[in-house]
Amino acid sequence: LSLYDYLNYGGEKEFVAKVYDGAKGYIDFLLGRRSEDGFLHWLFGDWVFIDWAPMNNAGETSFEQILFVETLRRFADITRYLEMGDGTQYDEIAGKLLQKTIDVFWKDGRFVHGRIDGKLQDKVTRYANMFAVMFDLLDEEKTNSIIEKVLLNDEVQQITTPYMRFYEQATLSKIASGRN
Repeated sequence: LSLYDYLNYGGEKEFVAKVYDGAKGYIDFLLGRRSEDGFLHWLFGDWVFIDWAPMNNAGETSFEQILFVETLRRFADITRYLEMGDGTQYDEIAGKLLQKTIDVFWKDGRFVHGRIDGKLQDKVTRYANMFAVMFDLLDEEKTNSIIEKVLLNDEVQQITTPYMRFYEQATLSKIASGRN
């Protein structure tokens, strides 16, 4: 995502071309760590960090899937921009992962936080929901449901760190400007 932002906001194409193989290696590494369901998931020894808030990140988290969907989409764009291929394989994996994420984690009009040993958890956090809206991953109905049921709902656990509050504020600003 950072490489895409770098290119999108005036970075040098030569630099991104120079680090492309390393980025591709990282994407390939992540693709190789997916579960049978195609999800990124906690493995022994991993520290799945989302934010400094009380939540269980074991198993599979919806937030991790949403970030990976966008990472794959943007890597496909970088691949096309650098003429290293058409990026189709990354777009296809991202599309399948997004649909699977919706199928598994979408409950009552919002994403639940995670699934452990195949059991969906009831906890709802802002993270996957706000990033799905920020990245324009959902249709208008799902986006509006997240806005109402999560982002404008004070009963959903609040974000407490300045780092993650930036993303929350960016998402709310996007919503307010009508660009969803």
